[in-house]
Amino acid sequence: MLNMDIIRDSYQSLRNELVKRNHPELLPPYKAVHDASEKCSPSDSALILTESDVQISIQALLDITLARMIEIDDVKKALLRSESSDSTTIHLEMVCKWGFDGSSGHSRYKQKTTGEMTDGSIFLSCFAPLRSTKISAGSQEKNDILWMNPAPSLTRYCRPIGFRFEKETAELITSHFKEIQEDIETLRPNVINITDTIKVQCQYKLFPSMVDAGTLTEEAQESRNKDLRRFCEAHARKFSREAANKDIIKRFLTTSDPLISSIRQPQVNSLLPTKEMKTLLLD
Repeated sequence: MLNMDIIRDSYQSLRNELVKRNHPELLPPYKAVHDASEKCSPSDSALILTESDVQISIQALLDITLARMIEIDDVKKALLRSESSDSTTIHLEMVCKWGFDGSSGHSRYKQKTTGEMTDGSIFLSCFAPLRSTKISAGSQEKNDILWMNPAPSLTRYCRPIGFRFEKETAELITSHFKEIQEDIETLRPNVINITDTIKVQCQYKLFPSMVDAGTLTEEAQESRNKDLRRFCEAHARKFSREAANKDIIKRFLTTSDPLISSIRQPQVNSLLPTKEMKTLLLD
């Protein structure tokens, strides 16, 4: 459904056709798909939602990202191998990069707002997990890399911190950088119980290597702006700005979920070069 970028009605029509042909097992009911997508997002209490912007608690966002990462088969098996007769605490470190970027020229919708705003410009902030590493107890020596981002420059694991309908300015960049940096400084380790005898304690390290400063803007950040435009047009309710913003951020979180992204097949361009194209490339 994510690879095909189809909406709910299209998915339901496709499944109804399979049911008519006695193959309902090929696609689950849409409710099951919706319930699975809800697991990709932190609770609504972690969202700050208004008509003009959406922000997610960085602590809650990192915690849900770690929890979903642990559900990946290879990661979970590696953690379960640590099981012993005594209670075990596994210390992890998750390294991420973060940044933000602005874009203009988006579609403008005639939705009522309580104040003056325009949705023609969007300022988006994101982070991307790079790796999760097991740390020796009582030291900073790295032991095993449990998970590594297979494509750090692509959008598949690029998760949203928030967005706002506002034109990018130097003042906005400065203030937003300060806000996120202050939130990062207050991060605390997260503890997740895997079994009765195994628990994971993870600390987070975030580096601002995706900050918009000319050449420092990465392809993943810029591509996420294009995704946001597509989500606004095809995957958001239009009767309310707050409802639309919630739909957009939920879609962002689902498409960047570590567990789902590890299962999704990479999209491959099926167009092969012709003989004429090969000749031009070799000349």
